[in-house]
Amino acid sequence: MKVLFDSFKNLSMMPKQVFIVALSFFVLSIYLGSQFASFDLIKNAHAEESGHSGGGHSGGGHSSGGHSDDGHTEGEGDDHKGGKGKGKGGSGHSGGSHSGGHSSGTEGQVLRGGGKPWSREGIPEVELGRLNVGRAPTHVLARAEQEALSSYTSAMSQLYNMNTESAAALLQAKYSEVARIDSPLQNLALYKDIMTFGKTQLPGVTPKSQLDLAAIFLGSASDKSIPVSENTVIAINIILGLVPMKSEDMKVLASKAETIRAAIQVGHGDR
Repeated sequence: MKVLFDSFKNLSMMPKQVFIVALSFFVLSIYLGSQFASFDLIKNAHAEESGHSGGGHSGGGHSSGGHSDDGHTEGEGDDHKGGKGKGKGGSGHSGGSHSGGHSSGTEGQVLRGGGKPWSREGIPEVELGRLNVGRAPTHVLARAEQEALSSYTSAMSQLYNMNTESAAALLQAKYSEVARIDSPLQNLALYKDIMTFGKTQLPGVTPKSQLDLAAIFLGSASDKSIPVSENTVIAINIILGLVPMKSEDMKVLASKAETIRAAIQVGHGDR
């Protein structure tokens, strides 16, 4: 700073015209010096930035999905072992509100939280057959539920308003004439709905009880040739992410669902 002051003092002792020219060069040199300094700062900044590019996080470390949906199809009827649940699937939580007025907040209170429910320990060794479609991702189950509601007709309410015993008798006697939802995936989606909220979104359906309608859905989703047991109920409820049932309710549900399954097998002519 003292050097600049002394230089300016020496300039002021020169003749006026020389002083003006010298002062102009002096100011210009200061300006150009600041510009070169700024250029060096920008150059260094670019060098540091280029040092990070191509390294660090390239392309995003995480894939966009989080849970992959591979290994699942919407095909139904394949026979698989239930086992410990090695497939990939959804968490059992729906992604939003139900059109029938059920809120996702309510579902969050009654469903287990976090992770893939069927990947946890506790699934008994039981043959599930086509019930394995319940391992499908959450959005697949949600779409199946919407498809069931879209394909539903008022004639189906006759079956779904019955208790299990009456429904089984009807299915056994007039299986081919009974209007009902046949898809395993759609039946499981409706089963999950009734077990979660205690009621169904099917118009005109007032079930005799929650377990009666749940048994009709579960028995309809099951393989005709694979009996429904308490272990079946435990396994499918874990796969769907449902809260554990009381032991007595689970026994009743398993018995009622097996009644429906056996009636369908007889009505279909497989026995």
